[in-house]
Amino acid sequence: MTYEELMQKVDTFAATLRNKGIGSGDRVAIVLPRSFEMIVAILGVMAAEATFVPIDPDNPTSRIETILQDCQASLILREFDEEFLTTELKAPPSAYIIYTSGSTGKPKGVEVSHSALENYVHWAITELPFTGIGVPLFTSISFDHALTNIFPPLLSGDKIIVLPPIAGGRSLASNLLSSITNDGPYSYVKITPSLFGFLDRDQRAQLGCHTKLLIFGGEKLSPGLISDARRDNEDLAILNHYGPTEATVGCCVYKIPKQFANSIVPIGQPIAHVNTSIRRPDLSIANPLEDGELFISGSGLANGYWLRPDLTQKGFLNLNDYTFGDSIWYRTGDLACVNSEGNIELRGRIDNQIKILGNRIEPEEIIFHLNRFPDVKSSTIFCHKQTRHDELIAVVSYTDRKPNAEEIKRYLQDFLPSVMIPIRYLILEEIPITASGKIDLPRLSSMLAELENDLSIEESVLNKFREILGQENIGPEDDYFLLGGHSLGTVEIAAWAADHYAIDLDMGSLFDYPTAGSLSKQIHILINVKL
Repeated sequence: MTYEELMQKVDTFAATLRNKGIGSGDRVAIVLPRSFEMIVAILGVMAAEATFVPIDPDNPTSRIETILQDCQASLILREFDEEFLTTELKAPPSAYIIYTSGSTGKPKGVEVSHSALENYVHWAITELPFTGIGVPLFTSISFDHALTNIFPPLLSGDKIIVLPPIAGGRSLASNLLSSITNDGPYSYVKITPSLFGFLDRDQRAQLGCHTKLLIFGGEKLSPGLISDARRDNEDLAILNHYGPTEATVGCCVYKIPKQFANSIVPIGQPIAHVNTSIRRPDLSIANPLEDGELFISGSGLANGYWLRPDLTQKGFLNLNDYTFGDSIWYRTGDLACVNSEGNIELRGRIDNQIKILGNRIEPEEIIFHLNRFPDVKSSTIFCHKQTRHDELIAVVSYTDRKPNAEEIKRYLQDFLPSVMIPIRYLILEEIPITASGKIDLPRLSSMLAELENDLSIEESVLNKFREILGQENIGPEDDYFLLGGHSLGTVEIAAWAADHYAIDLDMGSLFDYPTAGSLSKQIHILINVKL
């Protein structure tokens, strides 16, 4: 699609919205699959002076309805409509509202102004390269990570390469490789470390050779991924990109030098017109090298939480501190320090927030729904660290009838997006607690390890097939591909085998051993060879 065609469709769609009475102050929910029409819809809503609310159409219906009720959408776009009209473009007061996981049991909307979005995009079009074949768009627009792949290329005359959805979100990384052509490298690729980690080392090096710039963002970056990306292209430019949704996509960046040997990858320094400070619990500014909570101010701040003044007041503080010319500071909840080189390093969280595949998850939202399941007495969520990615584990205690893990999982699928569905479940009579009355996480971790050791290899492979395919009735002799499995699922299965059994499973193994029975025998052989 050319820019002329794009703007014609945008003007047309904006006029259609205006004819429907949509304008400044209205919110338009965009529930569309990744497509040309989705891009036109986003820009058309903005041109109509309205605010767009991006919602992943694959989310459970109940979650979509909750978001629609909360944002009070004036219009819901589930299919595209256009008339050949024109309209005058004006900038509305807010650009979009993106919903993130909420600690109160329901998602909360972050309202971002045009000026905040413009500040981020100005940095991007100034600093990022637009000299490749285009920028791939391969993640959901309900994750603001995707906005880096929409607005900067459009405002730089570059292409957006809209990659088709693929069943199984963890196969997204492989989608990038399957779309590589001989026409040249991508202008840049923005990806979470978890998704990049699902590729094997050869694939990471391959992607590093087919992009001008690799941008990591959304979660902690391991130095090992940097060396893998540069294995066959030592000149590859890599950025570590940091920013909560409340600070508009990204507010800090670190350009990783060619000779990088540190054990921690910094998030660098704030972009233009954004300020950061590390503060002690009493909100005084910490000294260099001293840990404290990271605060953000400046042009990139969101307006606050949609219709939640209580949450806005807690998260966006008026500190009456004009050291940087700003008084409103967003408290990120991230523990950080300024290192000896003047760059910010993240140390962890001051709360129990979890990151899965770059998505911010408040355990309270999952716990809220777990506790509503029949016979569940109490529950908790914890993060199980894996080599390439983290997994959500649910722990449930019950009253009379012991619930089944699969029925709990099916229940959660009606309320939560797939990234928030726990992978495994510990169902106990009582959740263990420490002498101080806190949940005993070390004990839960050891119980999980005991559970994993009790599973046979075949049962473990079956569980992995069920997870990837979203089907429960799978037997040892059922063929993965005949059940609808995609070849890109081999990436996830190989990564899983490396995490759980410390073996290198060839990417073609699933074609040679397509059933859980045959694949488990091959894994058993590889384990014995390794020993």
